[in-house]
Amino acid sequence: RLDAWIDVFASRSPDAWTRNLLRVALYQLEHSTRVPDHAVVSESVELAKRVKGPRVAGWCNAVLRSWIRDHAARDPFSGDMGRADSLAWPPWLLARLGRGRGTEAAERIADALNEHAALDLRVNIARGTARALVADLAREGRKLHILDDPRGALAVEGAGGLFSGDNAAPSDGRWIVQDRNSQRVAALAADELHGRVLDACSGSGVKLLR
Repeated sequence: RLDAWIDVFASRSPDAWTRNLLRVALYQLEHSTRVPDHAVVSESVELAKRVKGPRVAGWCNAVLRSWIRDHAARDPFSGDMGRADSLAWPPWLLARLGRGRGTEAAERIADALNEHAALDLRVNIARGTARALVADLAREGRKLHILDDPRGALAVEGAGGLFSGDNAAPSDGRWIVQDRNSQRVAALAADELHGRVLDACSGSGVKLLR
């Protein structure tokens, strides 16, 4: 987003140091409510003068003052660019996804991928049941619920302090973190596998807990 503003208001492409200076200044101008615009410009120009000299400082001053004066009328974030910016996705990637899945589906996918991933646990059924583990952790103030799909997987409601400091919940071999989709894969594969199986791509062998 910041680079798009620079492309609109800069008469030439700045070097890396100057671009970073403009990025910081434009971010403050657009989002800061505590620092007045004139202070942002003044500090940025003074820094540019010390590091790059008066010519670059004057150029930065012109770019920043142009942004303050005209940014509402020259907003590059409209149409496809605006949608991509609101989803924090690169425009080219959202457009490519849209060509394959349709615009509405692409935006739903992009929005979903911005959500925090769920924290799921796999229960070691050799050490106990999902219901018993939920009850044990509930006594420690942690909230979990059992998923229907995949059967027996546990979803943690919030982080629940599961891993935090002295209050971390000991696994004792009863559970391990594994997302629900990986658990689905293990369940599907288990129906087809018999005897001894070599998993050449295995990490710590989490799926074998099934």
